[in-house]
Amino acid sequence: MSKKFLIGDCALAELGSSRNEQTLQYLVSKLEHEDLFIYQSKNEQWINAPRHPFYSAIWERESTTISPLAPPQSLFEIAVFMWSNNRKSGFWERQINDEFDIKFLARKFSIN
Repeated sequence: MSKKFLIGDCALAELGSSRNEQTLQYLVSKLEHEDLFIYQSKNEQWINAPRHPFYSAIWERESTTISPLAPPQSLFEIAVFMWSNNRKSGFWERQINDEFDIKFLARKFSIN
């Protein structure tokens, strides 16, 4: 299995967040796949970094990280990115969850 970073709900739960929806999301690099989202199962989703410039930049920056969990700064940036996308798309409940995640990461890890 190639490298993947845990992101999303389960990653935040690992860091102590009380919001845990049990959805496994991983950031991966699968050049052979054309899609941004690769669904492994109902509860597991991979985000294919090479298919989007934002995720690609995070993948590049974290490529030497040993931990299977994405670092808090990257999780924060992903949460802000998702907040913006969910706001534009009108997914208000997801946006509220993103706001919770942003506040949790900012408070717990002193991220500005």
